[in-house]
Amino acid sequence: MRVSVAACAVAIVLAVAGQSAGAQGGRNNPINPFTLTWATAFVECYPEDAVFCSWVADPQNGARFVKGDATVTRVTMRASGLPTDVAVVEACISLRRDGPSAPYPNIIGGYSELLCWHATRFNGNEEWSVDLDLAATPLFVPGGSTMACGASLHGGTLSGAQAARLDCSLSMKPYKTGPRFRILRFPYIDMGSEPDGSVAVSTYTSSSVFPLKVAAVHLFESWGGANVDATLSEPCLRWAFNTACFNDQVYSSTVNYNSPRELLRVNWSIPLGDSLTATGQQSRPSTDAAFYAFVEIPSTIAVSAENAVRDYGNVDQADLAAWGSAHVSSLSYPYYCHWLSTCDDSIKLARFLALFQPASCLPSSCGLKKNGK
Repeated sequence: MRVSVAACAVAIVLAVAGQSAGAQGGRNNPINPFTLTWATAFVECYPEDAVFCSWVADPQNGARFVKGDATVTRVTMRASGLPTDVAVVEACISLRRDGPSAPYPNIIGGYSELLCWHATRFNGNEEWSVDLDLAATPLFVPGGSTMACGASLHGGTLSGAQAARLDCSLSMKPYKTGPRFRILRFPYIDMGSEPDGSVAVSTYTSSSVFPLKVAAVHLFESWGGANVDATLSEPCLRWAFNTACFNDQVYSSTVNYNSPRELLRVNWSIPLGDSLTATGQQSRPSTDAAFYAFVEIPSTIAVSAENAVRDYGNVDQADLAAWGSAHVSSLSYPYYCHWLSTCDDSIKLARFLALFQPASCLPSSCGLKKNGK
């Protein structure tokens, strides 16, 4: 991983059943630091697809309700007992909200995800794990939100898949004062590469009300189901002439792969009117890259559900509509068609834009005031 500053200035992801420390009736009322945990040894393999399994949620216990404002300070995951042939693990933590107040719809592999990882293993005796310290960039979780941790497993024949196990925990603290961070996702939604192999460009602009103070970035790279050599070249977060680049990601059909398990620190304060974006070049189709930038929520902005994650106050609605129109064919998740078998592009575009209201626009296009409302 490398950072340079110019001198001139998913897969299907399902929640996992388990236990929640400090929870009563599925709800947390935290006073002290607490931990949300998930653990399962049960894997469901889809009969129509012998090479795909998912860790499946218990509808009652798979999600963790967080009653009061909190921050995530550490993420740990471990996948063990993997099949002896090729095994592909894709895991995410996600945050969602229901109801009319600042909803974050549960669009798997898209809107509600916070962070995702990919790993490929060619030896079932080798575990995969993540231990990510977020103490310096605590992710804000507004009270009334639901947290989930989930993964998918696919590849090979999945012999012995029933023995696979996923353990996941989120270390959390009740939020009172101090720095709090949100995630800006690149691209805006889950999608594959552009026809030329490039990562779809999404842009966030620093504004007077919502300046961009970027602390770090995380990279997720999925190689799809094809066990074919591939590369992601020059995966970089960019601001003007400044770049923060991960090492090229290389997939081999015989060598274990891990998407990066550490954050790339950048510490950028982006001036008014400048924009943040991310780029990369895929060598083959059916691949999927996502960048997750950790951006500090301004201390002047009141604590609320409206500024928890994603792109609050840094996307112009006209630009977002143009982006959605250009990528409407990528809006394939059933949410965009109300779970109907088909729908026209106008319906999908309207549903896409609804995901980003009312929080996702610059003051010039939404009339937002300095208090963020």
